[in-house]
Amino acid sequence: MVSLAESLITALQQPGQERLRDLVRNPLCLTLLCHVWDGSGLPDTQAELYGRYLKKHYLWNRNLKELENHAKRCGKDITQVKAELQKALGELARVALETPGEGFRLSQGLLEKHLGEEINRKSLCHLALQLGLLNRTNIYRQGNNTFAFYHATFQEYFAALAIPDWDYFLPREHQDRPIPGRAYRIFEPQWKQVILVWLGRGDIAREEKEEFIHRLVNFNTGCDNGNFYYYRAYFLAAEAITQYADFAVIGKIANLQDYSLVDTIILQLIQWALGHFDPDRQQWITYLDSIEEVANAALKTTRRTKVVEYLSQNISMMLYSDEWMAELENEVNSEELELFLKQIMPYVEYLNGLSSKDKEGLILRFTQVLSEIDPSNEIAIAALVELTRNAQDEYIRMRAAERLGEIDKDNPVAIAALVE
Repeated sequence: MVSLAESLITALQQPGQERLRDLVRNPLCLTLLCHVWDGSGLPDTQAELYGRYLKKHYLWNRNLKELENHAKRCGKDITQVKAELQKALGELARVALETPGEGFRLSQGLLEKHLGEEINRKSLCHLALQLGLLNRTNIYRQGNNTFAFYHATFQEYFAALAIPDWDYFLPREHQDRPIPGRAYRIFEPQWKQVILVWLGRGDIAREEKEEFIHRLVNFNTGCDNGNFYYYRAYFLAAEAITQYADFAVIGKIANLQDYSLVDTIILQLIQWALGHFDPDRQQWITYLDSIEEVANAALKTTRRTKVVEYLSQNISMMLYSDEWMAELENEVNSEELELFLKQIMPYVEYLNGLSSKDKEGLILRFTQVLSEIDPSNEIAIAALVELTRNAQDEYIRMRAAERLGEIDKDNPVAIAALVE
């Protein structure tokens, strides 16, 4: 019989669980997942994980007794008490994050303003402390106690529950200049995780999430000499799409095919990170090192399955452009496919016109990124084997062999190349 632990490991190893596997590298998140796992299914988002955990937390014998006693003292039922506690903790968490000097260390004054006095056994403050959702920090400020949520991520979770509208993060009326008196929390680091948790909430309408992401990727400051904040908003959107199953918003790419917003974001990240071919200028376009660096990091935190798919396609085209093109030409059976072939023909001709060194360098660059995201990827390994065996440039050949040795230590091609 398969144990719960074994079934959890198996579930985490399934395709599409990359983001959750990253999340549970955090010991706290792994502990929470172990507590909530019953074999029925994994949580899709951090918000769902924390929500499941709290439901179990309230049912533990000691905590259930605390809730029953508190409800009895206040003349309420447990459902009312939990709802009031969640609302109050949410407001406390939100206000603390937006108040200078508070953050993740809560003053006694702020705590009691939102939850009541600690010494009052009917107060939500007393209940939250008894349930372990809040703790004293043993750090004193002007003679008063300071407090903290059980963990900073719990504060972020409760804060996200207290925010009904994405307008709190990015003013809805923003067009191309800052709205006077409005906060742009999408650019404040303490709100990043709150935004991600908010997007993972199941009670927020899909259309609202889509509109928020759409506004992030189209953020405009009206500046003609570069748009630093545009990139920051876009990179936030790239991580945000991991917290929601799918987006219906459609973006038009090259007037050829409709791509989902997720596809649009991934393709843009790849262009910023690795460059792209410009058919009008007939050259490979690259971006500032600072943009490339952040885009590369973003590729590792966004939708990995999509990143792997598009990087694999690019590498295959670079490696086998002639064969790939001939195969497609033989299968042309629609106007859409014919249009597609005409559009990529300049790119294929550009690849075929590159020197061996330039083309091999391009393949190596794409393959290194793919192998970092998906070390066991067959296309990445095949490309590294090809470069190790046949690259004309010695430096590229050795770099490919070194990378192959890192991700496939028993590969005979890598071993032979490194020994030589």
